[in-house]
Amino acid sequence: MSLPDVALSPRTLTPARLQLHYGARLLASVAHSLLKHEEDDSHTNLGIDASGIRFSTHPIGADQHGLVLNLAALALRWTVAGVPRATKLLAGSTMEQAYRWLNETRPSGTSEIHERTFPDFPEHQLGRGGPFVAGDEVRRVQLGRYFALGQAMMDRLAERDAGVSSRRVWPHHFDIGALIAISGGTSIGIGLSPGDH
Repeated sequence: MSLPDVALSPRTLTPARLQLHYGARLLASVAHSLLKHEEDDSHTNLGIDASGIRFSTHPIGADQHGLVLNLAALALRWTVAGVPRATKLLAGSTMEQAYRWLNETRPSGTSEIHERTFPDFPEHQLGRGGPFVAGDEVRRVQLGRYFALGQAMMDRLAERDAGVSSRRVWPHHFDIGALIAISGGTSIGIGLSPGDH
């Protein structure tokens, strides 16, 4: 795992974070459209690889389809059992065009993919029909490193405490979090939300 560069101020990550937040919304929309709904909305949460470069949906269907967001390349990629199938670079595309591509390339026999809406989603040109921009790969990678570091820290905690839930990226607020069960059926939330205010 590569650690975040401490010389790069987290306050400079906001523009990259906003684009990736909208990218994560695309993955959440696929999960919401194609996976069995869970009461806590956990079907829409995302995994992150140890390098912090890729977010991914839960596996879809018996063939283990998945959708990945590559943070460095700012690209979507369909996979089958982890093997790449189709890729779309997002720079220059609007959210509408990204949804069109997802529906044109979605796994055969699956339902149409519809936008997953969230209350209080951050304001950005992508929400007004503007395009993704190539932006700053260094800062996208830096954000991924923070997410991966947060997951590694929570994984260590889970090794010592069986009451720690799975560690996942939640697309609504674009944070990584887990719950720690405590007595009486209650829990404490822990997590990390890099690059926001």
